[in-house]
Amino acid sequence: MTAPGPQYSLPIEELNKYTIQDMINDIKAKIFERSASGGLRGLSKIFKAMDHNNNGKLDVDDFRWGLMDFGLSLTKTEAQ
Repeated sequence: MTAPGPQYSLPIEELNKYTIQDMINDIKAKIFERSASGGLRGLSKIFKAMDHNNNGKLDVDDFRWGLMDFGLSLTKTEAQ
C-alpha cells in the first residue's frame, strides 16, 4: 500500500508547522480585513496608526504592537 500523498513522508511535527509564509499570509489577511477598501489609502492609515513614535518608520516594537491590535501575537524575533 502506498501513501495517499507526499505530505505523508514528513514527520508529524512538520505537518502543522507554522511557517514564515503562514505568518505573512495571516498579517496580510488581517491588514486587508481592517482596511475599508483594501487599497493603499487604507494601508497607509494602518501603518500611520502603528507608528507610535511618529517618525515615519515602523520599528520592531511598533510593528509588534500594531499586529497585537490586529490579534496577531509575535515574538520580537518573529517580528524582526
